[in-house]
Amino acid sequence: MKKKLLRSIIFILILGIVFSVLTLPTFALEWDGSSSGGGGSGYPAGPNGYAIRTTGDNCLGYRFSLVDKNGNNKVSKVIDVFRNTSYGNMEYTSAYKFNTKYNKKQLINNQNNGYGTSKNSTNCYKETSMGFATSIPTPDGMGTWQNNTTNLNAVLSALNAGNINGLKNGDKIIVEPLYDVRLQGTYHAVTTTELAIYGKYILGVNSDGGSSSTSESWGFISSYTNKYYPNALYTPDGQGLWSSASTLSSRATFYNIINKGYGVGIAYTETKPDFTPNLSVNICEAWQGSKSTRSFHYGNSNGSSFNNYDYDKGYPIKGDTVWFAINYPSESENCYVRQSVRLSGGSWTSREVNSNSNTWYDVALSPTTVDAGRSNYTVEAKVDWLDSNGNVQKYGSVKTFYIPIRPKIYRYQAAMTDITGAISGYSGSGGSGGAVYAGQRVTPKYTYTSDNSWTSYNTFTGTLYKWSGSSWVSAYGKADVSDTWQGINQSSPYSRFSDIGLYKVPKTASTIPVNLTTAWSSDTSHTSESSSVNIPVLTPDVELTNIHLVDENGYYADSQDLEAGQTITVQYEYKNNTNCTVFIEGYKNDRNKISGIYAIPAGGTIYVNGYTFNVPNIRNITIWGGVYLESMGLYNTSYESNGTNNEKTLSCKVNHPLRLYPIAPNASYREGTNVITSYWLRNGYTDNYTQSDEITVRFRVYSSGRLITSVTKSQTVVPGSDQNLVYFKWYVPVGLLYGNVQITADVIQDGISYNSISRNYSTIPYLNSVTPDTQFEKSAPDGYSIPMLTTSGSKYSIWWEYSCIGGIFFKNYFGIGATSSTNEINPITDPTATQSSGTWQMKSGYGFDLKTYSGTSSILFLDVPSISSYTGVQYAYATFPEYDFSTVFGKYRTLVKSGSYWYFPPNGNYGKVHFTPLWYPDGDYTVKIIKSDFWTPSGMLSFSEETNTINIKGNAYDDWYVGR
Repeated sequence: MKKKLLRSIIFILILGIVFSVLTLPTFALEWDGSSSGGGGSGYPAGPNGYAIRTTGDNCLGYRFSLVDKNGNNKVSKVIDVFRNTSYGNMEYTSAYKFNTKYNKKQLINNQNNGYGTSKNSTNCYKETSMGFATSIPTPDGMGTWQNNTTNLNAVLSALNAGNINGLKNGDKIIVEPLYDVRLQGTYHAVTTTELAIYGKYILGVNSDGGSSSTSESWGFISSYTNKYYPNALYTPDGQGLWSSASTLSSRATFYNIINKGYGVGIAYTETKPDFTPNLSVNICEAWQGSKSTRSFHYGNSNGSSFNNYDYDKGYPIKGDTVWFAINYPSESENCYVRQSVRLSGGSWTSREVNSNSNTWYDVALSPTTVDAGRSNYTVEAKVDWLDSNGNVQKYGSVKTFYIPIRPKIYRYQAAMTDITGAISGYSGSGGSGGAVYAGQRVTPKYTYTSDNSWTSYNTFTGTLYKWSGSSWVSAYGKADVSDTWQGINQSSPYSRFSDIGLYKVPKTASTIPVNLTTAWSSDTSHTSESSSVNIPVLTPDVELTNIHLVDENGYYADSQDLEAGQTITVQYEYKNNTNCTVFIEGYKNDRNKISGIYAIPAGGTIYVNGYTFNVPNIRNITIWGGVYLESMGLYNTSYESNGTNNEKTLSCKVNHPLRLYPIAPNASYREGTNVITSYWLRNGYTDNYTQSDEITVRFRVYSSGRLITSVTKSQTVVPGSDQNLVYFKWYVPVGLLYGNVQITADVIQDGISYNSISRNYSTIPYLNSVTPDTQFEKSAPDGYSIPMLTTSGSKYSIWWEYSCIGGIFFKNYFGIGATSSTNEINPITDPTATQSSGTWQMKSGYGFDLKTYSGTSSILFLDVPSISSYTGVQYAYATFPEYDFSTVFGKYRTLVKSGSYWYFPPNGNYGKVHFTPLWYPDGDYTVKIIKSDFWTPSGMLSFSEETNTINIKGNAYDDWYVGR
């Protein structure tokens, strides 16, 4: 009955297998972990969900891994090797597998994690490719197979773990059978532990799989998964990796299968004894240059302080390229080690080598170039013992080596500072430039700089030398700067003025030698350095090149064109003929020093205002100035290359303060008349000019370069800072034809002419205008009406002049005017004209005569001028209402003078008469007379007057034609 039941089960399994192969779809598995460790959270499978591929040889292959004595993987790789069987070769490709392959130790540690499966061949190998000495057996034959070293070395090679000889004490090769099991309808190649991990997910950690007669649940395969497969290969001694296992008589729980040694074997355990190396570090050598170039050896360090440094040729310094050679002593047994070197706080630079054949390790640690911020190299070195796979078996202790960095100190500058504190000349590592000059007062200043950002402490000395007899000696008798233990860094240089104080540059020296010395206080015997520098000494030369005069408005004044009383600032122009800045003192006209000391740049020029004065009323003056080196004093040029150009005298001319300013006339000068030309004589100075100063004003009139007339006025007077009116009367010749005349006026004193001035004046001819004859016009022009008559102009002129009596000035006011009189017109050709109550009535077309008086009159309360001061009216003409009183030539009549009266000029045979036009309408008829060319010092008088009125009624035709 039992045999029959077994056959039935086999038949059912085979049918299930066939059915699953032919009809069932395949799916990957994915499930979350369970930190609770049991309970089951899976789901039942559908029909044919669970099955064993075969109840016979269902072992597809084995999982191999390598761990150390503590169970940690020695290599990350875990591999599956599939047997050379039909199912093994098929499932190498077809079977689903866990996405990540773990050995049993790893699964124990991660049993509550989530997992997943997929069809993959990651880290899978076929038996045929492994090179085993014997075929892989079923689990019952593994004990014999694993005793063959060739088989185990093939496994280690596939694991990338070397071979048996490279294993360390306690290293173990773990082997786990792989079974062909259908889970949730999909065949998987899994280890016993992987089966239990999934069973735990489905049924819970404490389940033994249960039992079932159908493949829909786990119980259908539980006899194999929870008993037969765990018993097929187990480890009675877990060797500290897991709990020991024993033969199962019934199904085990998933918990026991996972956590005990079921489904796993230990194929090999390395038992050779442990070797323990010393792992020590000896010394650190410091070298200059590229790695392994041993041409310049700084020194060695055997510890972590400055005193551990053994000086050979020097110290590293900023900018050096540095590398290190670390000595590792040989071990008692050659072993595989990792030698590591780093700068403190940096990353390790390592190599893995055999200890006894690699006792020196040359390394260039970044930064290989010494930078400004580094004061030392703190090198740390260690050696670790490794297994053949590079895993550390023993860590060595870190040893620290101190390599000092010598500060990079510059004897930066010996400078000579001038009296303002500025540098005149300097020399040193920072460059050279400038110069001092003989006789200059300077203060030496020495500056030392560092190229390092960290602070170092140093000794600084500076010695200035002078020539004495036949050799150079210290100008101070010793070093004039000497300081010890002075801190300095990149941003804080060390500077100090010399103890010499203010030093006068000798005139016999061509240079000032200075020696600068520095030494690192940490090791003065090895780090003392000196620099000798020379600061050039020039022979100076300063020159007074010019004396300028500046007026009160800030403009340069012409020394040959000064004005008496003008405020002038004397400005001295100093030039430096030396190739360095010099300091000077200026001296003014009274030989007193100008306030201040002045710097002149090399080859440069400066302008210094010396003093201000008012120009005296003297025609010629002189101004002196001098320039000398600062502190030398007046006239001392002994330090200069040229002692003849330090002073200068400027000769100046002062203009006469009296100037003539023409007064523009208010009219053009008329030919054939006398005119008055006027000027203001202005005194630009405070001195009064009286008769005793014998001032003469001369007037000259030119036409086309030909002198027409010349007039002088002697003993002219004018108060200080005031003006007086001067003028002259002269005759304008005929024939100028509108041409200009030029009048030149000047002031004469002591026979010398001053301040001549010329001006052009316009002229006009003496015009004689005559109105046209009447044409017996029938009627007046269209639109004509009798115009309104207006008069204009002034008949009076007023001016003033200064006179001087007994040195006292008086302002005299003068006035003159034209006499007002009756201007008469009377009918002389109309026999029918009548007069009633003094008013004439006449007919148009008849004529009338004209008579107007020309005389002068004084002005009340004003002085009467002399005849030389005025002319009276010299030109007159009449304008008429029929021409709208037009002044256009031909529309008026020029009058002629006879005695004191002006008349019409003769009109043919009719006498001095003017005819009214026949068309003139009835009404008033009045003539307008213009009188002009009445010249006075204040200009020409021109005015208009009107005559008496004649009443026009009718016309001449009324007397000659009957019936009109």
